[in-house]
Amino acid sequence: MDTNKLDKYKNIKEKETIFFWIIFSLAFLGVIAFFVLTLINNEELKLEYISIIIIGVSLFLALIIIFYYVYGAIRFQKITMNVDMYIKDKKFKEGINYLISLKDITYFFISFDKIYYYLSVLYLYDNNVSLATDQLVYIVKYKKTDVVVLFNSIKYLFLIFITSNDSRIDTLKTIYNKEKLSIITRHTINKYINYELNLQIKIINDLISDNSSISTSAMLQYKYFEFVSKYINSLEEQNG
Repeated sequence: MDTNKLDKYKNIKEKETIFFWIIFSLAFLGVIAFFVLTLINNEELKLEYISIIIIGVSLFLALIIIFYYVYGAIRFQKITMNVDMYIKDKKFKEGINYLISLKDITYFFISFDKIYYYLSVLYLYDNNVSLATDQLVYIVKYKKTDVVVLFNSIKYLFLIFITSNDSRIDTLKTIYNKEKLSIITRHTINKYINYELNLQIKIINDLISDNSSISTSAMLQYKYFEFVSKYINSLEEQNG
């Protein structure tokens, strides 16, 4: 998908999220207002009874929020498993078509940047480096992206920029150093996220190391990408 479609889905996601919270807030305030007015106009109703009803409604609305996030997590987990299978079976084009065919409603429950991150990775496997680059650049520029997605996207961009001698690598280093400083000072309580971020930071640091041996060793982990494999082979030819 091109960046115009990325803009489209970003707008869809933002509008749907705003719409959801407006409806939720209005529903909550409406219920509260209804029972407050009922209490004022009917002195026979006990305050305790009204309080129980309000608490019950609040719990019901809280369940809606829980459903919103749980459903999104389940949907995304299914998408993740499907993408993993496409990669394992080396059916990259099929995986790309699968992600592109996802309906718009998916983006109400799932962060769109994660979908396009997977799409970018599949493009890299399919050796469509140019399109993957455009989407990864877009993801890095998107301010609301998931931190794990952000650092993985930066990692892949460094791979692309190093192997193609892209002049944008200096700008990417500036962005990376800024984001790295930010994330180091606010680690989450989620151990998985912290582990994943530390791992990506280590890989990136190795990739952009001034020590060519360390940089090349880090690249070898991604030799399954054709563009990386060609670059490593060219280095080996140069070094005789």
